[in-house]
Amino acid sequence: MPSFFPNLAKRFGFWLLLLFPSYLLSIQLKTIYQGQQLQLHGQKVNAEVVAVQTHTSYDDDGDQSISYSTTFEYQDENDRILNRKIENMQTYYYEGQSVEMIYEKDQPKFAIPNTFEMIYQDAVMFSVIILGTTFIFGLFVYVAFLKTS
Repeated sequence: MPSFFPNLAKRFGFWLLLLFPSYLLSIQLKTIYQGQQLQLHGQKVNAEVVAVQTHTSYDDDGDQSISYSTTFEYQDENDRILNRKIENMQTYYYEGQSVEMIYEKDQPKFAIPNTFEMIYQDAVMFSVIILGTTFIFGLFVYVAFLKTS
């Protein structure tokens, strides 16, 4: 009977360590769900690109990174003309281009392009990273500590 409790403590610790990544994953899944709800129930408007700025940066290895700041002009449901500048975008839009924007009802100043990049990309990417890291970490803990007991 004395070997039961240390083994139980190891298994409890193993599952306790998996709670934090599970919490992070639930946050990302909630973000994906909110994106789906936005696409189902949000207000869609056509916007025109009025300005585009290109930002170039270099990291320590000399690798180049390009991002864009884009200003969109659109009308809300009350026919007010709004401008929204979104920075650090990976998608290039050219001036004069028509883009479908989406926003939550009564919040037109927070409109974003209705694209995968703006709604889902970060949440999906982080979900995959969390799942992969959790699997590798869990496998390591299982092999290193639980399988040997």
